[in-house]
Amino acid sequence: RHAQGSIQLAQDPELDRARLASTLDDLRETRRLLPPDPYLSYATDDGRSSERIHTGAPPEPDWAVSRIQAAGTDRDLVGIYAAGDTFAGFANSLGQRNWFQSTTFNFDWSFYRQADKAVKNSYAGRGWDDEAFSAKVEWSGRQLEVLARPPVDLTPDLYRTYLAPAALQELVDMMSWGGFSLKAHRTKQTPLLKMVTEGATLADGVRLSEHTAEGVAPNFQEQGFARPDEVVLVEGGMYRDCLVSPRSAREYGVPTNGASAWESPDSLSLAPGDLAAAKVLDELGTGLYVGNLWYLNFSDRAACRTTGMTRCATFWVEGGEIVGLAPEVTVAGNVHDLLARLVAVGSDLMWVGSR
Repeated sequence: RHAQGSIQLAQDPELDRARLASTLDDLRETRRLLPPDPYLSYATDDGRSSERIHTGAPPEPDWAVSRIQAAGTDRDLVGIYAAGDTFAGFANSLGQRNWFQSTTFNFDWSFYRQADKAVKNSYAGRGWDDEAFSAKVEWSGRQLEVLARPPVDLTPDLYRTYLAPAALQELVDMMSWGGFSLKAHRTKQTPLLKMVTEGATLADGVRLSEHTAEGVAPNFQEQGFARPDEVVLVEGGMYRDCLVSPRSAREYGVPTNGASAWESPDSLSLAPGDLAAAKVLDELGTGLYVGNLWYLNFSDRAACRTTGMTRCATFWVEGGEIVGLAPEVTVAGNVHDLLARLVAVGSDLMWVGSR
């Protein structure tokens, strides 16, 4: 039997202890009335205590703001900058103690031109690289200039397309809605059903993993079970492993790999390929450059079919040069098939966000 609750700490020790005591009394009373849970699982092994601290080196706030202000000189810039520490801890009455700390920064911004015309970009990580930030600002500036040109008319057709990291993230996030969950696989509710039941594959260059060691999520989950440094989910385009919560492990009689109760990735990583960022337009040649997507949702979950729209600067490229702004495009298709037709994956590993 189990019950759970939460409180907001007031940073007043006397008040916080009183709230905790009251919450604990309420939980014990509630637990007495609940039925037994056959899949209840919590960490009991020795040696589960741990401490992992990623200190990072974000810039001083005033310096970061000055660089951001400089980037917005003679431009209409709007964005959010956040930096600092995030913490997670776990303790139980068996003596287990886990602590996690990560220092990161995240700057999400847009250069706005007029009406609904803007370009969007982001820069995140543990340590600020001014050269990398300047390169992103310069690229956004180039895109902003293109918005002043007349838009390009396109007819419905098949076009060679480049998905910027932010756009690809949106699609991969959709796959994460049950795509890597053991329970979703066993109950045939995963959007990657074709990979499970028919042996369908993605492009050879696709390697997806839950990369806890390099991410910003704790290396333990809410019941105190440890997470390995990495769980490879897709390798060489073929499905390899699931995320298994302690509850699913007990239900299906398999080992847990420290997944959260909802069995979705917290530190999803796509391994880099061999396409350098500086060569993207040349390799694209003629086609669409999609900067971002939004309003994505499943239209047919079992078939991994989604619908959505392009957002914030989708460009038409000819001969490796941006010609002009493409019209908004409806995205409707099978994400699995799209990733199966990948020609290349970018070689520059980057963070597209952080906690």
